[in-house]
Amino acid sequence: MQKMIGYDTKPLKISFIVVSFISSFFMPFVFVILLHDVFHFSKSHWFFRAPFSAYILGFSGLFLLSMFLTLDEMIRSKREDTGKSTGPWLILLSFIISVTCYVYAANNYYFFDDKGLHYNKTFELSQRDLNWDDFSKVEQIVTRENNMEVYKEHIFITKSGEEFVIPYEPEFRDHRSKILYLVERTNTPIVERFVESE
Repeated sequence: MQKMIGYDTKPLKISFIVVSFISSFFMPFVFVILLHDVFHFSKSHWFFRAPFSAYILGFSGLFLLSMFLTLDEMIRSKREDTGKSTGPWLILLSFIISVTCYVYAANNYYFFDDKGLHYNKTFELSQRDLNWDDFSKVEQIVTRENNMEVYKEHIFITKSGEEFVIPYEPEFRDHRSKILYLVERTNTPIVERFVESE
């Protein structure tokens, strides 16, 4: 490779920038799922989900990496034209930001198990655990689609007033009856609320 490009690493760097930019639109879906499987997988989970914010963080990590490397290359080219050298600080910063985004993406999730709901919000590194008796109410949000009333999401409201919204997706639907049974067993009210479709 060195014989092909000599001491000029610019072609290799530009190729890396292009690959990082293009892959930022689809690779986060692979990376985030892989990171969650490696660090958080457990057979005790009924189901484990990454909120959309985790994928946004993954996208940001690769996208910002490509942008900072592009900026570094532009600055480097201008400085070389004036005979000045440039340090690796912007490159180091871009990798630090990218890794930080993926650390937060890997720790952005929620799951249900026998004990209750467990989640880790965006930009938090410590998991929060909610037992079945920690909820004050569960709202089942119903909307209308194709002239039919369907569930849109379930809002789990804690006794402290915090709300956690679970989209009505296939994985949740498969465990919905069991989840609501365990919540109802603690005498927590479960209500339905209709909202117009947007």
